[in-house]
Amino acid sequence: MKLSLILSILLLFSGGVVSEGEFKTIDQYIDEYESRIDYEGKRLDIQYLITRKCAAVFDTLREIDIDYEYVDKLIQVSVGFRMMIGGNKPEGLDKTRDEIFEEVEADVEKFKGQYLNHLGTWYSNKDEQSDKNELSEKLFSERFREDLSLCFQMAKKA
Repeated sequence: MKLSLILSILLLFSGGVVSEGEFKTIDQYIDEYESRIDYEGKRLDIQYLITRKCAAVFDTLREIDIDYEYVDKLIQVSVGFRMMIGGNKPEGLDKTRDEIFEEVEADVEKFKGQYLNHLGTWYSNKDEQSDKNELSEKLFSERFREDLSLCFQMAKKA
């Protein structure tokens, strides 16, 4: 019951900042990267994306009172990836570490907002979906659970 109240409140506060159609899972982002022509640094770009998305996943859990210590660690890893990406350019690093940190935090907040909006929309619509008994037992949408599972696997390796 507490989760449903929290998700309802979050839906109200998110104010529809991001439409449901804009929400992409980590796998959807990876598919987009994989469909691009190969380039130097492609793997690093994918890792950078995954760490920011996973920081947002765990920050989303923190927002609904499920605390995980991975958020700050993943933000630091993301900063490191971004510095490597910028440092590998011929002209060198384009931003200071502090500027990159702010950029990463902004990305994590953006992704968290997308997750919260997605979960709020999913929760408010789950009673209208077909199998009410199955859905009422689920705390999170299937798409969020996919990302959460991938992020837990990554966090175990870190």
